[in-house]
Amino acid sequence: MSVSSLRSKWMLILLANVIIIGGMSCYWYGGLSAASEYLPQFSDKSQDDNQSSHTVTVTVEANPTPTSTDSTLTKHCDPYKELGYFDITDKIYSNMTYVSLNPSCQPIASNIVNRIKEKESIPELVNKTMIFIGDSVDRYNIDRLCITTNSNHSYTYQDDHNHLWTNTSNIPTCFPRVCRNEFYNFTVVNYFTYGFDTQETWKIKNRPLREPLMWRDRISVSLDAYETLNRGAPHVVFIGISLWELARLDILSQQAKDIEVIGFNQTQLAGYHDNLVELITTLRQRMPKTRFIYRQSHFPRTGKNFFDGDTTPRLYRFDAQRVSQFNLAAFGAMETVGADYWPIGELTQNLPKDMILEDAVHPNGRALDTIWVPGVFEYLMRTTLDYQLL
Repeated sequence: MSVSSLRSKWMLILLANVIIIGGMSCYWYGGLSAASEYLPQFSDKSQDDNQSSHTVTVTVEANPTPTSTDSTLTKHCDPYKELGYFDITDKIYSNMTYVSLNPSCQPIASNIVNRIKEKESIPELVNKTMIFIGDSVDRYNIDRLCITTNSNHSYTYQDDHNHLWTNTSNIPTCFPRVCRNEFYNFTVVNYFTYGFDTQETWKIKNRPLREPLMWRDRISVSLDAYETLNRGAPHVVFIGISLWELARLDILSQQAKDIEVIGFNQTQLAGYHDNLVELITTLRQRMPKTRFIYRQSHFPRTGKNFFDGDTTPRLYRFDAQRVSQFNLAAFGAMETVGADYWPIGELTQNLPKDMILEDAVHPNGRALDTIWVPGVFEYLMRTTLDYQLL
């Protein structure tokens, strides 16, 4: 082998060593810091900026204290919109809570009733007002909410909350309930509707119903009555018009002698959608700063149903297919008007009916304590006036 050939090989070996040593030097002395500049950086801010369009921006009005949930509120999230479930284990239902699978978006109202009774510092409840517009589920909810939180519970006439109904042994089920908590100065009130009735459908049942029966008239009376509370704009309005509308459409079908079918047709669903849009549009004219939330219909027991003296049972009045159709139509309506949507029906659909219902349709006390009451407080605590959808 020639000298020049050996020299070339040694030069190649020397050059390779230089490259290796240089690379190691870059790794130990400059590589780590340089690499970090190109690694993706994660922060709470970036996560908040990418929340879904259904979340809300929340600002706590009261001064936070060490026991406040303000740090949780700044996450601007809705735990019920996250993947989650109600934790049922070994039939211990009294301790059931909602579990969100998103660690950064956890419920803040799971133990809210005990916290209210203990008079903890909860600035997110101070000076808040909440309205329910819907059916008897709202009446059950407000009654339970008020009793368990040791709040002041009153029954009033439909047109004036200063006009009290004092005969507690015979309270009209359609009359408003008003719940006031003096310590936190929060108020909750419910207004009942007979579904989206425009034909005085219920008069055929010969039951003593309180006027007005038409839904637009009832909303008008309710809005005027709300002014007598002198609370200003409510923070949250829940819309839950479903059970009586399911029954109303079924009665109309009976009157028309239609064959009973398991689902609604497109005309019926479009009517439900359009009535919800009109309702929230009407409410917003009087309450432009308020957050509106559709309370998804839960799923009643299936099977034969008698209603107000039916001589023959109806098989599909509250069928799951009809409930699902209503919930989908309502979701579309909320999308149309930019309102929110509480998917409580989907979250409770597969829970044992014996566990959560006291009859065919109404939640029992245990379910109200662990599902419905914490749920409405969750939204109330996370909402301020003039909230913004992200």
